[in-house]
Amino acid sequence: MQPKDDSEMQNLWDHMTNSSSLLKNPDVVKAPACSICHQTSNSSNFLASNKHICDVCFKSYTSKTTLRKRMHTDAADRPYICYICTEAFVKSRLLKMHLERHMGNSSHVCHMCYKQFARSNCLKRHMLTHTGERPYKCDACYRQFADRFSLVSHMRIHTGERPYKCDMCHEQFIWIASLTTHMLTHTGERPHECDVCHRQFAQRGSLTKHLLTHTGERPHKCNVCYKQFTRRDSYMTHMLVHTGERPHRCYVCDRQFTRRAGLMRHMLTHTGERPHLCNVCHKQFSQRGNLMAHILKHTGERPHQCSVCHRQFTERGHLKKHMLTHTGERPHECNLCHKQFTEHRSLTKHLLTHTGEKPHECNVCHRRFTERGHLKKHMLTHTGERPHKCDLCPSRFTQRSCLTRHMLRHTGEKPHMCNVCHRQFTHRSGLTTHMLTHSGEKPHKCNLCYKQFTQRRSLMRHMLTHTGERSHKLSSEIE
Repeated sequence: MQPKDDSEMQNLWDHMTNSSSLLKNPDVVKAPACSICHQTSNSSNFLASNKHICDVCFKSYTSKTTLRKRMHTDAADRPYICYICTEAFVKSRLLKMHLERHMGNSSHVCHMCYKQFARSNCLKRHMLTHTGERPYKCDACYRQFADRFSLVSHMRIHTGERPYKCDMCHEQFIWIASLTTHMLTHTGERPHECDVCHRQFAQRGSLTKHLLTHTGERPHKCNVCYKQFTRRDSYMTHMLVHTGERPHRCYVCDRQFTRRAGLMRHMLTHTGERPHLCNVCHKQFSQRGNLMAHILKHTGERPHQCSVCHRQFTERGHLKKHMLTHTGERPHECNLCHKQFTEHRSLTKHLLTHTGEKPHECNVCHRRFTERGHLKKHMLTHTGERPHKCDLCPSRFTQRSCLTRHMLRHTGEKPHMCNVCHRQFTHRSGLTTHMLTHSGEKPHKCNLCYKQFTQRRSLMRHMLTHTGERSHKLSSEIE
């Protein structure tokens, strides 16, 4: 798009602002609204105890200018709207600069990649992506950032501050972008539509990622293993696998994570916070993704379908894992014994068998476990609690998975099918064991006589023949 000249740009601007009346008339400035509680006030009493304090929420600021700016940042108080993309702005000059990006008037050009910017400060921030410079450092976890705004936002993770609050459900957020996205869950609005399949999205970024599923494009390539990715953030996370870097550190227990999302989820284990509430059964969740998956249990919807066997799943992650059963791919390999796994978490659990580490301890009997989930199940043996009840018979279970398996007895359903002989099984473990009859694989090996077995329990029985607790003949009969 060719840049427009100054006169054409001014005519467009005058037309949009009704002959610049919005810019020149001071009466359009609305009463300031508090960014925390969203109330308005016409009072001019901003100064108290030598500080500038909001007379609505009593939050203090170092200067009157800062206070007035903050009073105008409420999402509902953005009167200047772009006629092209409907993005709203607090100030007219911000809208004017935004329009220049649409019009192609980008006077600031990067001399390395020739990308254009409407403002010099945007160009300066962009240049840091070439130099790798991160001049802003967090004093708590020593993480570094390219710009001050990112540092300020990051500090809220340490302070727990969530300044942006939803007026409808009162959920609070660290970033205003998170609040804006959250509001769409109340309105149900999905303004961004795919031109190919007409699927709609709440965020433009989600639409952009979705379009790559139609083109098959994977523009981000790892220069170590040549794996390609559709998204830059996935590529950046993947690179940490090669470097071993875990840049996100918990300031409570010093545990480190490769992704920010992992740290954010982990922090909830310290606070015990479950901010996501199901409006049907009122069950609470620490993660939004878990809530969305839970809601599908109420609706019965299974939106993710396997293109091979047409089996449907509630979560995309479950579908991705299922697809590995068709391809036989095991992308995660142990670098000690070279055993391969379909899931990264399976590899993580396996590595504990080499180290012998059991990080999760019961505070009653001090028994230790390799996984947190195993500890949670164990705790039920102390409390005697069986929280999962069958709706058809009086049976109760300590684990939800046991209830799910039990329900198959009532329905007679056998959802797991062998793709070789089409035999069906009630449980996935039954199918997994059955598949070994086709492959001839015997993955469980005795480390004394090197005899191999298809099932772990067969190996455990066999081991008793070495201890003398059970005869070798009986063990052979079992096999």
